[in-house]
Amino acid sequence: MFQPDLRAALAALCCVVGLGVLVPASSRAQEPARLLEWDTFRSVPDTVPESHDPGYLMGLGEVQRLLLDVGASRRNGQYIEAALDGTGVSVTDLLAAELVREEGELYTLAFPLLTTENQRVLLEISERYARGLADAYLRQRGEFDELLSRYPVAGIAKTSLAYLLVGCFSLDWDGIQLTQELGYRTPFGTQGVPTVYWAIETENREVAYPKAVYWGSHNEYLDNGIAFTSFGDFASIPRHGLPDLAWYMARSLRSVDVPHELAPIVERVGWGALQGALEQAGAIMMALRSGEKSADEISDATGINSGDTRQLLTLLEALGYVRRVTDDYAIAIPVFAEEDRSMVLDLIDLSREIMTSWLAENYDPCKAELARTTPLGNVLPFENTFWNVWHYLFGAANRILVEQGMFADPYGVDRRYKGFIPAVWHRSVNRRG
Repeated sequence: MFQPDLRAALAALCCVVGLGVLVPASSRAQEPARLLEWDTFRSVPDTVPESHDPGYLMGLGEVQRLLLDVGASRRNGQYIEAALDGTGVSVTDLLAAELVREEGELYTLAFPLLTTENQRVLLEISERYARGLADAYLRQRGEFDELLSRYPVAGIAKTSLAYLLVGCFSLDWDGIQLTQELGYRTPFGTQGVPTVYWAIETENREVAYPKAVYWGSHNEYLDNGIAFTSFGDFASIPRHGLPDLAWYMARSLRSVDVPHELAPIVERVGWGALQGALEQAGAIMMALRSGEKSADEISDATGINSGDTRQLLTLLEALGYVRRVTDDYAIAIPVFAEEDRSMVLDLIDLSREIMTSWLAENYDPCKAELARTTPLGNVLPFENTFWNVWHYLFGAANRILVEQGMFADPYGVDRRYKGFIPAVWHRSVNRRG
């Protein structure tokens, strides 16, 4: 059930894009639960047959059950063909899609698949290592506070800035880049690295998506150079923030009752309208980053007509992105503009030093302990699986830094919508050169 202010926010967004009232996909009947969830790092060309598309194959229940089975124990070709009987899929298809690989006369997994038990092991081991990682940041908390003092907007807590800039921009985004640069992680797209870069068993969602492990960023990068991010755990999904609400509304376009040939046009036009509304909302947030303004002043500063400005302010206020100051508006979440770039890069540099030192000391011991997990059990190079491992490590470290008060608490009593913290930022702020 949506809260009244969220209903107002959705209605406001619908008015701006001219779509009428749509129900977010997350509120409709859910699809049947799947055994696995996964993601791929590249699109499959149109020339690839459906039977060689890992996304298509992974969507088949029979294939999911078989992959869990093969992950538990290597199987021969006869066993696999029998398990696939009636699906139209063969072991040759699984090989072509890089889902299995040959090992002598048997077949084993070719990609990292974490069973529920593997996830428990990762949570247990990463918790211990994450404490050391968090301690390394706490030892230099004063230096981070000094850097964050350069943020000029009053009313935005340093702990919120730290959560986003250290926890998301640095440990997540830059950490992924750094681990690749230092050779700890094999880049996606490298020969021998399968298209499916992570997959998890979802039998126990509390284990698959643990609460307060802060490792998930949802991002929308807009043509006007502005980005919307929500960063939190995956237990909080569906998130009532941006860009998530726009994604849910775009997904709901698929249920619009139109002839088949019109469906892709409706989706494309509707998503374009939603992106346009996000660009306008981003422009409003950037205008308020420079100081409090009335609705008319915002309209003048952004060139957005008065009606759309007020509708978007209704949305942003309902979501907790802006707050009222008498007759004016002010930002209520971190907004990083181009002039914040020096501060952001200095903070990322300091964090890089900490990560580099910690990885040099802990990578090999962590690798040795994680030999119990499926990816290593199937003799996949640890570097091919470290993307997954790093998320467990920094996600748990982020939770510890919340507990120690260095980061804001996404589940704090002051949070209207819990489990994540949002930001609006200019895409230049973490770029060098």
